[in-house]
Amino acid sequence: MTKLKVRTPADLISAVPYLIGFHPENSLVVAAVKGSHLAFVARIDLPEPGVPELEARAPILHLATLVAEQQPEGITLIGYGRPARVTPSLLDLSSALTKAGLRIVDEFRVADGRYWSFLCTKASCCPEEGTPCDPPDSVLAAEATYAGAVALPSRSDLEAQLAPVTGDQREGMNEAQTRALDRLVKLIPSEDDVARPSAEPEPIGPLLSGRRMSRCKPEVLRAGRVAVREAERRYRSGGRLTNDEVAWLGLLLVATDVRDYAWVRMGTDDWQVAFWSDVVRRVEPEYVAPPASLLAFIAWRTGRSALASIAVDRALEADRDYALAHMINAALFSAIPPSAVDGWPTPIGGWESLSGETSPGEGGVQSRCTSNGTADDSAEVKELGAPGAAGVEGAGTPGAAAVQKDSAPGSGEEEAGARSTIELKRPGRRGVAKGKAGGRPGVRDAGRSKRPPFPHHRA
Repeated sequence: MTKLKVRTPADLISAVPYLIGFHPENSLVVAAVKGSHLAFVARIDLPEPGVPELEARAPILHLATLVAEQQPEGITLIGYGRPARVTPSLLDLSSALTKAGLRIVDEFRVADGRYWSFLCTKASCCPEEGTPCDPPDSVLAAEATYAGAVALPSRSDLEAQLAPVTGDQREGMNEAQTRALDRLVKLIPSEDDVARPSAEPEPIGPLLSGRRMSRCKPEVLRAGRVAVREAERRYRSGGRLTNDEVAWLGLLLVATDVRDYAWVRMGTDDWQVAFWSDVVRRVEPEYVAPPASLLAFIAWRTGRSALASIAVDRALEADRDYALAHMINAALFSAIPPSAVDGWPTPIGGWESLSGETSPGEGGVQSRCTSNGTADDSAEVKELGAPGAAGVEGAGTPGAAAVQKDSAPGSGEEEAGARSTIELKRPGRRGVAKGKAGGRPGVRDAGRSKRPPFPHHRA
């Protein structure tokens, strides 16, 4: 594990992009310390110009509420952008956190390669023209990159990594989808055993549910389990599924029991993130809800809340009532830490045996996956590690594991020798390491989606 020492505000500012996975723009970031660890880093979008005051303050106050609930021992606020957009939001957040009894270590604005402190007035350390940020090739950036952390240029670049394939790749997937649907028809014949012309495909919903799939048929579950296991073997060894294999897996995942079989097999390895990201990009967009929800779950578990947020958006764009996507959205919204599912999965009941193996039983898998807390419809929270916030995402892409801190960085007035240590794991099994408090420190980033969790939805 690589340890990165953070001694100055410039070091902390350099570390933020590697913690959330991209370089923030027009954003408000909270770095909170609890004990000797950085408990979490949270990010929200700054309100758009011209937004009514009450609407602009709602996500900021929601973020303040969620941060206060975690009771960190020290907080540093960082606003990214022009003064007119950063200052009002940062001061509102600072005021709310101060009223909640939290200690603000320092407050910064970052723009054009410089940063300014709102609290330090000493020209010797915080000049009026700002203090230069560390260059992109700083020692800390190099060490973070060596440790496997990634800082993409912007959140849009992260979104592009889950965008549907286009051009020849999409045409190839369309052809594979037709073949997969014909294959599924042979697996699940209609009641009158009349085959459909491939030129007029039946919608996948009626094919896998209703009169022909009121219960998940053993044939579908057996085929789904084989497809999931083969995909896992392929990506674990550095391979990739063919178009036909992706299309076939995408259809089978529409069956809830097949999806649950894949769900309970999930760990926190990087190859699993690569696997589900690839499927999300290539599968037919109308069938993306199951794999996107699975990707959101593993991204949330591994401290990649920005990725989780984007995956949830992809799922709900395809099916606005998809239950698993709403469940993960609620976890992000309500700032439930991934430690809530430590030890996943711990199945209890509801299993059946097919071909001599245990598998998820009908109706999905029950597990000791706790989901404490309900979502508030007043704002959106996307979170990655511990607390989230109004549309907060965190621990972006492969990268941040944990941050241990000897003291919180301030505006140059820290005690002599005060420093922070960011621990980043090398490429491989990259998760979010546990802090002393027992939770998983992480980073949260407010996504652009405005979807609150829906109170009613289907499986």
